[in-house]
Amino acid sequence: MGQIHVSCLKEWLNSKRLVYEGTRVTSYFWKALECELCKAPFEDKMRSSMFAIMQFDKPEKNYMILESIKSAPAKVVHVFDLRYDSFKVGRSVETDMKIADISVSRTHSYFKVKDNKILVEDNGSKFGTLVKIQRPVDLLNAKGDITSTIFQVGRTLIYLQLRT
Repeated sequence: MGQIHVSCLKEWLNSKRLVYEGTRVTSYFWKALECELCKAPFEDKMRSSMFAIMQFDKPEKNYMILESIKSAPAKVVHVFDLRYDSFKVGRSVETDMKIADISVSRTHSYFKVKDNKILVEDNGSKFGTLVKIQRPVDLLNAKGDITSTIFQVGRTLIYLQLRT
C-alpha cells in the first residue's frame, strides 16, 4: 500500500466523488475520505510532494473555491463562477451553496462581488456568519474613521471599537 501509484489513488478517490452542478456554484463531495484498511484520513496533497489528489473542474475565468473544514472524514469543495455577482448561502435547495447543517438558516448569508472585492453579508441569521481569520486583519479603514467589529473566539464574542 505504501507504493501505490498517485494516478491510481486519484482515480480511486475521484470514483467516490459526488458532483452537484448549479448555475453559479458547483459542489464536490467525497464521502468517507479515509483509507479503507487503517481508517486514517487522506489529505488534499501528498506529504512527500505537491501532487493534488482531489480533482474538480474550475471555470476558465475568475472563480472562487471554498472548502468546508469541519466535514472530516468527508471533504466538501464549492467552486463559484465569478461571472455572477451574488450568491446565496444556506441550507435551502434554492441557495447557490447548500450547507446541510440544522444550525444554518435557509438563506443564511450572501457572497457579493463588488468593485473587485468579494463581500460576505449575513442575512439576519440566528447564529450569524463567521469568517475564519487566516492572516492579520487591518482594523483601520482607508478614511481613518471609527471602526468597530465583532470577533468570535471559541464561544466568546469580542466587540472591538477602534478610534483614531
